[in-house]
Amino acid sequence: MRKGMVGLAVAGLALSCGRVPIEPWSFPIAPFVDSCPPSGTPGMLTQVRAFPDGDLPRLYGAFGPCRLLLTSGMFDPATGAGPLLLSDGTPDGTQKVTDAFNGGMDFGMLGRIAVFGTWRTDGTPSGSFVLARDLYTNHIGNKRAERAVLGDVMLFAGNTDQFYPQSQTFHGYELWRTDGTQKGTFMAAELVDGIEPAYDGPEGLIVLNGAVLFTAAGAGWDLWRSDGTSAGTRRIAPVRKVAGAVLGGALLFVGGPHDASGAITSVGLWRTDGTEAGTSLLQDLGTPDADHASFYVGTDTFAVVPVGDRMIVLASPGLASVSVAGVQTFPPGPPMDAVWVSDGTAAGTHFVTELAEFSRFNTTFDARVLNGAVLFGSSAQGEAPELFSLWRTDGTAAGTFRLAPMFNFIDADAANGNVFFAAATYETGRELWVSDGTVANTHLVKDINPGSADGLERRDVRLPSSIGHIVSAAVGRGIIVEASDGTHGLEPWFSDGTDAGTRLIGDVFPGSQGSTLGRPVSMNGTGYFMATSSAQHGYALWRFDPPAP
Repeated sequence: MRKGMVGLAVAGLALSCGRVPIEPWSFPIAPFVDSCPPSGTPGMLTQVRAFPDGDLPRLYGAFGPCRLLLTSGMFDPATGAGPLLLSDGTPDGTQKVTDAFNGGMDFGMLGRIAVFGTWRTDGTPSGSFVLARDLYTNHIGNKRAERAVLGDVMLFAGNTDQFYPQSQTFHGYELWRTDGTQKGTFMAAELVDGIEPAYDGPEGLIVLNGAVLFTAAGAGWDLWRSDGTSAGTRRIAPVRKVAGAVLGGALLFVGGPHDASGAITSVGLWRTDGTEAGTSLLQDLGTPDADHASFYVGTDTFAVVPVGDRMIVLASPGLASVSVAGVQTFPPGPPMDAVWVSDGTAAGTHFVTELAEFSRFNTTFDARVLNGAVLFGSSAQGEAPELFSLWRTDGTAAGTFRLAPMFNFIDADAANGNVFFAAATYETGRELWVSDGTVANTHLVKDINPGSADGLERRDVRLPSSIGHIVSAAVGRGIIVEASDGTHGLEPWFSDGTDAGTRLIGDVFPGSQGSTLGRPVSMNGTGYFMATSSAQHGYALWRFDPPAP
């Protein structure tokens, strides 16, 4: 037995290698139906499709309940275009949709259409094409997610400016709309006349009461609303939104009035129903009082999370600014994270508690709702070797407490009512932990790499130990996570939240090098991911059918 099968025998799993196919783009196109293929054998790892060495295929995600969208990774260097593939997740069920795909980093669904920035597909050759000539979307940072679906229309930030001498019209990034057709793709409204170099277009798009609310980033910074038409696009209020979520029929958001540069002059919690008359301040967050010493400014970090009939508001001092001489200037407020709660009224908005930070460290929260509470990361009560801790709050002082040390969340296991996260101790190193939001059921799942060595490692080793990411995704009643037991290198593992149910899926790349796992995707309760099997072979798409519960 080859070395790669040893780990599988130890894990008690079976491996099924699909035939190494000919190049996927040479298969004839065949129509797909909506039915999902039969489930595979529980615990089995199957190679779905192999790609030529040197190609860098990308698995985008699930397209409906029974299909995956992916690229082959073979692109024309002159145009950047290449094949887009559709797969039902079986070795014989992967077909080419088009050779001319040149989409974005991710996609959003508009009915049964996948929209990749300026490119669309319905999974057929005739239904896969560019929506508008010379249209660009802003993919910088969080702009990847700057889109919102309103009925049968998608709104997004777009730009058609061509910087050539013959170009006469410049708009910058403006509000665009598409119904998935070329005729129905056009600029919905020009928020700022002419080109504005500092204007990034609409950001923070949120659907509310038949319209999309957003901030006009870089040009005015005010709160706007749009129904997807020019006549129905207007400014709501001269306040800037930095974080928000919908509660009932209103948007609750942290923000405030701002100066010409967009800097918020007075930060607070606001409420709007999408009209000027229905926009008001609920609570000032920028002034300390007898109940709390903490106060915040517009550049600090906030999270606004709905839980049932209330909104949890988390606040943390932002990052220090660094001068050319290397001098750090910290935010004016004390180094404390704070919890507020609101029912959407001024009378029902109040301070809950504040958490003294372990160090002056920017908290991103990455909050998750679980079992009627919000779980979040904070540097409060951090302890080496981790700088952060896992906290929970239900919006009361008594219901806000620390659960465990934490590096970051991995993924939620909604079926079991748990959340997975990575955490380190000196005894175990950084390993897989699980929590249901209670102290009693927050614990180490398994010391995958026995002893003080890490079983979970950051993908980018150039990053400081406090940040980075661990490749993972929720699948079925558990998660697929990239981990190492110290023998096999970083390989895919599966966990249902128990020690006995945490096991190596397969030694995909035999030996200690690891298989360079791509982000897993869940479709119909089955996990899919890209990974390499050896230095001589390229990537392959793999399928893992989770063990039966």
